[in-house]
Amino acid sequence: MANFQANNYAAFPNVADACSYLDLSVLSDIREKETFKAPEVLGVSDSYDPPMVPCYALGERQDHSAGLHGFSFTPYFDSMLELDDFCKKHMGKIRDISKSLEDGAAYPSNDWWK
Repeated sequence: MANFQANNYAAFPNVADACSYLDLSVLSDIREKETFKAPEVLGVSDSYDPPMVPCYALGERQDHSAGLHGFSFTPYFDSMLELDDFCKKHMGKIRDISKSLEDGAAYPSNDWWK
């Protein structure tokens, strides 16, 4: 996974704010495209690789050499715009979590937005 700094995302102000409040970064990864037809439907061999698409989340990258375990704080989204919209929708909760972290609390479970 790649790890990007929030200040590189001026076009996504809610992502930048959330990263700043929570001391997190934007994670990028790839995942299988959800709307592809199964190989048997397409009539191709078992060696068929489904299309892969980028996805983005807020979190912390794993760093084995430093003993850090990575985690994603948000769900993964297919675009930075979707991630920015998610952060905007949940900014009040993100600010509350930030205050809790400053008071020594741990990051909440990975379904905090539900």
